[in-house]
Amino acid sequence: MMRLVLEGGVRQPLEIEEATLQMLRRLMEGAYRHWGRKTISYESMRGSLQEEIVERAEAVIAARFREPLSVSDIARQAGASAFHLCRLFRQHRKTTLHARCNRVRLRTALAYVLDTQVDLSELAFDLGYSSHSHFTWAFRREFGITPSALRGEDKNKAIF
Repeated sequence: MMRLVLEGGVRQPLEIEEATLQMLRRLMEGAYRHWGRKTISYESMRGSLQEEIVERAEAVIAARFREPLSVSDIARQAGASAFHLCRLFRQHRKTTLHARCNRVRLRTALAYVLDTQVDLSELAFDLGYSSHSHFTWAFRREFGITPSALRGEDKNKAIF
């Protein structure tokens, strides 16, 4: 992930923030190990409270996925620190906040592509993508087909 950030391949601020927090967490854990100290463990926190924090974060993403979200925005509304939320989300959902937000965007896009004739560039910007090509790339990666091919607009691509 950090390689993508350094090479400029990451386009979403949420993704950059998460990668930075993950890198800082790893550095801190390494420093504590080097000094022979234990890191703070949140494992004693009730599982139900952890799950509640993760569910609140999912609710924020579901309600605001079209907006440029930050980890701190989501964490504040979920009732946790940014570090803690990123760790809990990965632990409980086996994915990142950015990946979940992108999946919600793409599932919404799929419904629009199948059920409407809205312009794909307009749809891309409405869903928070930086460009039509970024949207098409993400859509193809998720569903294995471009939005225009799914609509039948791209005559050069076979649908499934």
